[in-house]
Order: sequence, then structure tokens, then C-alpha cells
Amino acid sequence: SGSHSLLTDALKNSWGSREGSRRSSLDEATAGSAATNKEQVPAAVEEGPSRPAEPSQQAQQQQERSSGEASYGSYLWHPIASSKLERSGLSDALPHILPFLSHHIAAGHTVLIHDDDGLDQCVCVALALLLACYAPDAAHGAEGGAGEAAEGAAPSPPVFVQPYSADADTGVPHATEPVSKHLVRRRLAFVTSCYPQARPTRGMLKQVFNFFHGDSKHQADDDHDR
Repeated sequence: SGSHSLLTDALKNSWGSREGSRRSSLDEATAGSAATNKEQVPAAVEEGPSRPAEPSQQAQQQQERSSGEASYGSYLWHPIASSKLERSGLSDALPHILPFLSHHIAAGHTVLIHDDDGLDQCVCVALALLLACYAPDAAHGAEGGAGEAAEGAAPSPPVFVQPYSADADTGVPHATEPVSKHLVRRRLAFVTSCYPQARPTRGMLKQVFNFFHGDSKHQADDDHDR
């Protein structure tokens, strides 16, 4: 009985010691957390509202808003299927692609047009851009411009004369010249003189031509029926 009482007292003392140590550690941790939070509060307040932009930054932001730069962004991704898979994929995409390209070119930017292999779709997008926004250099005359030059001479480069626009009622784009098959061949000749790897397919070239005549969907249906 006496030994049992002594053992019970020893267990109580041991438990009380451990409990006191645990509470002491918990109190220290709570106090340390509170102190840490107190130290962090002023820093969080200081980092809250961002400082106003410098005058030069404000001017740049205002210029971007007025020029529409923010609405277009710096790149555009638009999938265009092969003409064997989709008869009007390119002509449907051009009303979205050409305004983006002409906007950046009018702003003095250099643009890169590319696709998976760099042979077909990107070439026809560049061709459509030339037809919609470029004209022969006036110094070379109307027939001596893009794509036509003396034998053995490089074709004269066209010049950017207007941003992309289209008729509000019909959606037909406003070309710099009446688009004929001859004009398409002249513009394509200029593209291939600068980029010999170009291999545009007949189906894609037909979509470019039809796009400027407003009958891309109708022509695609006719081709499909035939």
C-alpha cells in the first residue's frame, strides 16, 4: 500500500511536470507568433496601395490607350487549317488577322507572320496583307510596282498606304487596287522574290482571291459540290 502510494505520487508529479512544460512552450509560441504578427503588420500596410506611376509612365500608358495598343496586344494566334481540310479557313480568319497586322505596321512595328512549316498559310496571309494595305511605289509607276520589274531585276517593294478596312454592309475588304488574278500573281511574285521557300497551294490562293470579292463561302460551296 505504501509503495503504491509512492508510485501514484511519482506519476502525478511527472505528469504535472510535463503538462507545465507543454503549457509553458505553448505560451512562448503564442507570444512569439503575436510578436511576429505585430512586426509584420506595418510592412503589410506599407506594401498595400501601390505608389502612383511616375509622370513618364503615365504618359506612356496614356499613349498606349489612345493608340489602341493595349486592345491588340503584341501577338495573335489564329489556327488556319489546310484548304484540303477546310475550304474557307483562311478567308474566315483574314478579317481577324489583317486588322491586327495593319495596326502594328501603321504604328511602325515589324511583324512576323509564320505557321508550322512556313510554306503555305503564312505566305497567303502576307499576300492578303499586300493586297489590302500596300500599293506599288509611286516612283516606279502603277505597273512597275510590286512584283513587276525589268528582266533580271528585283521587284520593286510596295509601300504601306492604308490600314485594313472593309465595307460596313458587305464586309468586303477595301483593296488598294481592284483585285484581279493578274494582281494576285504580281503580289505573289514579290513575296516569292523575298522568300523563295514559299509554296502556297492553289486552294489557299483561291481563298485570298475570293476574300476580296466577297464570295469566299459561296465559292467554297461550289467547289465542294463539284
